[in-house]
Formats: sequence, structure tokens, C-alpha cells
Amino acid sequence: MNEKLSSEKIAERVKVAEFAQKLKLEVLYEGKSEEIVFSNVNVNRPGLFLSGYSGLFPFDRIQIIGESETSYITQMAPDKRLKIFEKFFAYELPCLIISTNIRPFPETMDAARKFGRPVFRSEKRTSRIFNDIVLYLNDLLAPTESRHGVLIDIYGVGVLLTGHSGVGKSETALELVQRGHRLVADDAVIIKYVNDLLVGTSPPIIRYFMEVRGIGIIDVRSMYGVGAVKLTKVLDLVVEMEPWDD
Repeated sequence: MNEKLSSEKIAERVKVAEFAQKLKLEVLYEGKSEEIVFSNVNVNRPGLFLSGYSGLFPFDRIQIIGESETSYITQMAPDKRLKIFEKFFAYELPCLIISTNIRPFPETMDAARKFGRPVFRSEKRTSRIFNDIVLYLNDLLAPTESRHGVLIDIYGVGVLLTGHSGVGKSETALELVQRGHRLVADDAVIIKYVNDLLVGTSPPIIRYFMEVRGIGIIDVRSMYGVGAVKLTKVLDLVVEMEPWDD
């Protein structure tokens, strides 16, 4: 499973407002589209580019400008700033984030509007927002697939129950929940490969629900309390269930 998941190339579209809300960013300019395309988990500080060297510029990454870059740009004449930022935004950048609540230069915003690139601002220092973005992108762009089964947290161990339909996966999981263990996902389990770990969760539309033959659909959170469910869990063990054969 690891090899299959890790070999996929991922690109994700995220709405500008959703991205800003997730990372607590101020939207200075939303860009020409309501969505941003992310395809690289790395982040770039474009100090070298702003100094005049544009070779090997990693334009497919989120760009962050902090106090160091701002101090350098302040020394430029306005016309030079406009020229360098027009060259900067001419690339297909996902977006620019300005850290530490720094006020953007007018030339920065003029160039961003000209090429339609989103610009955000964060009150956090550069290193803090940098780390937040890397964590966000690693989760967003993690190779993903869906597996039929039930994921349960049993004494802190993530157990994925698999097997043919009707073998009793949901019935077994319900019995475990009744004994104090926690449900993560029933029927469809979304598995992400994040930082060399397989992390399972449920599709939002069926989260907290189980379908048990002879009973129907059960809202586990309502029936057994919030302690009976969990949003995500690392997969530690896969158990394939089979019909009993003496």
C-alpha cells in the first residue's frame, strides 16, 4: 500500500477563502480565480529572486516575504520595486504570503493585481507561518486512496477491518464500540500517506455513522457520546475477516 500511495503525483485546488481561514490569513487580494492550485509541499522565501537572480526560481511553491526581504526591498526605488515584482508575479505562483503583519508595498499589490496572483498577510512571524504551511501542504497533498472496510481505535491501536461485504465488519466494530473502543470510519476509509505513516479518516458525508445489517444506520456519536468516535487514526494493523470455516 505504501508504494502505491507514495508514487502518485498530487495537485489540489483550494478556495482562497478556505485557505485563508485554515491558516488564519488576511486576504489582501484574492487573485483572478476563487481557487488556488497547490502542487508542491515546499515553501520558498524569494530573497535571492528579489536581489536580481532568477535562475532556478521555484515558482510552483508558496512564496513568503518576511522582515529580511522587506528590509532589502525598502532600499529600492519605487520604479525598481515595481519592475522586480512584475517579473516576480509574471510566474504562475500559487500565492504570496507576507508575514509579521508587514504592510505590503503599493508596487507589490499593483503587480499582483496586474497578473492576478493572490496575496495574503499573516500576523505570525515568518518561521511560524512557514511551519504551519508545510504541515498544511503535507496533509493536503498526501497521496490518498479509499479502501472498503472499518477503521477502529482499539486501545490506541488503529485497526482496519477488511473483508467481503456481509462478512461482519460493521457488526464487529459496533461490538467493539459498545465495549469502549472508538470508531474512525465505517464502510469507506480514506487513507493518506503522511510523513511515512498511513493515516485513516472517514469521508465527511458518512462521518460518525455506521450501517449494520438488520439494524440500519446508526449515529455512533449521538448514541455512545463523543468519546466513541475519532476523526483520524494511524493504521497499525490490518485484519482481513473471513467466514468461519471449521
